[in-house]
Amino acid sequence: MVVSRKTLGSLLGKAVGIDTDAHRRQIPDDLVDRATRAVAPFDKFLEDDPTVKEWILEHVPTKDGTIAYITSFFPFTKWIYRYNTRWLTGDIIAGTTLGLVVVPQALSYALLANLSPEYGLYTSFTGASLYWLFGTSKDIAIGATAVVSLLVGKTGDRISEELPEFNREQIAKTHAFLAGCVLLVFGLLRLDWIIEFIPHVAIAAFVTGAAVTITLSQVPTLLGITGVDSKGPAYQVAIGVLKGLPRAKMDAAIGLTALLLLYSIKWFCERMAKRFSRAGAPTLNPKLLSALLPELPATVVILVLEHIAIGKSFGRINNYTVVPSQEIMSIAATNILGPFVGAYASTGSFGGTAILSKAGVRTPLAGIFNGFILILALYALTNVLYFIPMASLAALIIHAVINVMESPSHLYKTYLISPPDMAIFFAGVFVAIFTSLENGIYVTVAMSIALLLLRLARSRGSLMGRLRVYHYPRGSKAGAVDGSHSKPSSETTIMTAPRSAFLPLDRRDASNPAVAVESPRPGVFIYRFSMGLNYLNQAQHVDHITQHIMRETRRTTKTQYEHPGDAPWNEPQPHVNNHSKQLSADDVDDAEQQTCKPTLRAVILDLATVGSALDSGAVEGLVDLRTQLDHWAAPDPVEWHFAHAGDRWTRRALAVAGFGYPGAHRLERDGGRWEPLFGLSEKKREGSGSAASPGITNNNPRPGDDKPLNDADGVENGRTARRSSRLAPVYGINRPNFHIDLEAAVEACERSLAWEG
Repeated sequence: MVVSRKTLGSLLGKAVGIDTDAHRRQIPDDLVDRATRAVAPFDKFLEDDPTVKEWILEHVPTKDGTIAYITSFFPFTKWIYRYNTRWLTGDIIAGTTLGLVVVPQALSYALLANLSPEYGLYTSFTGASLYWLFGTSKDIAIGATAVVSLLVGKTGDRISEELPEFNREQIAKTHAFLAGCVLLVFGLLRLDWIIEFIPHVAIAAFVTGAAVTITLSQVPTLLGITGVDSKGPAYQVAIGVLKGLPRAKMDAAIGLTALLLLYSIKWFCERMAKRFSRAGAPTLNPKLLSALLPELPATVVILVLEHIAIGKSFGRINNYTVVPSQEIMSIAATNILGPFVGAYASTGSFGGTAILSKAGVRTPLAGIFNGFILILALYALTNVLYFIPMASLAALIIHAVINVMESPSHLYKTYLISPPDMAIFFAGVFVAIFTSLENGIYVTVAMSIALLLLRLARSRGSLMGRLRVYHYPRGSKAGAVDGSHSKPSSETTIMTAPRSAFLPLDRRDASNPAVAVESPRPGVFIYRFSMGLNYLNQAQHVDHITQHIMRETRRTTKTQYEHPGDAPWNEPQPHVNNHSKQLSADDVDDAEQQTCKPTLRAVILDLATVGSALDSGAVEGLVDLRTQLDHWAAPDPVEWHFAHAGDRWTRRALAVAGFGYPGAHRLERDGGRWEPLFGLSEKKREGSGSAASPGITNNNPRPGDDKPLNDADGVENGRTARRSSRLAPVYGINRPNFHIDLEAAVEACERSLAWEG
């Protein structure tokens, strides 16, 4: 005897006390039969619920999918075969130009990381040499950056004090290696979407705070002031600089002159370096690894956000799309392999990327020519390093980082767009300057996530009303109501047939308050969720809907109590005069107002913003709402209709809770008159993915095909029969209360209530 999986599942469920068919017994027995008769002569369509097994099978890797996944890690294979001399010329020019500018910048950034200048060259060389293998942007230049260098420097300062047995070079290389390993996991698992939780305002505040911190930390070197602790918080450095101004040395002449030249001619290039004498594997000592772990979150966030932001920005400018997960792979490879040649943590450089873009780069292969210039600097300019004035390098750093600060005009624009983001920005900058950069980014990220959760949890939907919209195309000559060809006016001309639209009843949107918006029918309420429906905000939505409906409707049947003590404590009772046994004047007025109100008939929920599957908390909230409203409207039933309920998992969740179809009591009391409204659409053409329009042949409409499908003449001449073979229900007829859009839901609700009378 063969037992089916469904039967086996039922038996196992009964063994543990689960009734697997409980939700199916809520469905009226004759629902499908009656829906089939209602949709005739068109073919019926019954939808099936999605299953966990189906979901798993859809996500099991296939052979082709696995091959595509592996090849996606090497995007250069898609364009390297088409490489030509014109691309080569552009890449040589752009790469060489960038190399000449990167050399002095890399040296100065290494000093910012508290490392020897040559480490900056190693870092920029690694990024230039490897990015073309993994990157998807032709413009991005990976190398040493000011913000990351400052992070590396501060990390080295802290750990070198805690673990003096490790020098700064070992700390920096191990730091980069660990960050690269974390990014490798992100890239392999395609977890780039997690980064979207960190808003732009957080990174903007961090970069601005870092720019202020970097600038102030370099001022003592720029002016030759000794005795200032440039490793402390930015405000302490500023105080130390002001106190130490009388101690300024001749270094100030060199530093200020260099800074003036940089701002005058916009570029300053030095050629100096050492050979690869610092190459070696990173130090993977357990004590060092544990000391570096607290620094990884801030480092990884900055590496990814800075790189992705630059890539997307230049992708939009040059009309191409970067793949964030693959960009993460590129910086992962750079930071994992870089330490073996002496590099520290690196990411996309805004300055270097801008230079490549303006120089006319054609492919990511330009990094090879940039790396060639860096090799020349490493091998040929060894002896120049000693003669570089520290003040000039400090000027170069200050010039570079001031440009990345948010401009006042951009801050004002941010304020106009989102005032809360402006508050988060200044909070992040304040914390970064007065405590540390890491605290700055943690504060901004925490505040941004808290604001997002607050908006989700406290989001309020809208009770919607209907209006009729006419389109009025300017300059059109057609459409006079009286059929004349006189000059059209706003009073005598309607350019298009009206259509239904829906706006909030409270009129807090941007629509014209003079426009009339009304409920489609007394006792019918339309509710649109503003930011989805989930366990965070379901209570807010349920309370909003309940309060509005109970305020705008009256109880269908007033509950009578034999004794006042039988009434619930929270149910208000009218005040009765003990002597006259009559209601007070206020209660009489309230009773008259209540009598004028309609009773609750139907609720229509617009799920356009709900998206994918509902969680159990959201569905339980809807069930509680239904229970409250059923009690309020008893003994009359309340109809529930859903618009834009297209997601299969959402429909399954609602159907299990008893939504999507009329209850058995509703079908029993209508005397067989229940007739649902189904949306139909054209079927696909055979062998084609396009639809076959039933009333169009060679783009010309057939005469008479604009008549209703149930037109008597159409039935007699076979037109409806022809159409019935080409039309099909959009959604399953076994769930007739799920509708394709809000207008269809309202029309179906009105039709059902009209039959009920």
